[in-house]
Amino acid sequence: MDHRNVPPPKTTDHRYELISGGESNRVLLYVARRKLGLSVEEWYALPWWQQRMYIDGMMAEGVIRSADEDEDYADFDDEDPVTASDAALRRMGLSVIDGG
Repeated sequence: MDHRNVPPPKTTDHRYELISGGESNRVLLYVARRKLGLSVEEWYALPWWQQRMYIDGMMAEGVIRSADEDEDYADFDDEDPVTASDAALRRMGLSVIDGG
């Protein structure tokens, strides 16, 4: 498996986060597999506009939702932006740029 040139992490969980691209990327990869039958490699081989087209279609069908649709931004006082997950950063009102 290609580890996307990720440097050695301090923990297994940290390595998993780095290699998988974070929570939102894992959800996309899972849905691409489940609904489209695409492997991780097949998903990454698609041009960005085709990935976006599929994402837009799945959002229109209600298969996935935008983080803005179901996140509560009020409760982020205890979150540390340095160690926060993608979802937590979105709850803080910050933009998260996913690779691809």
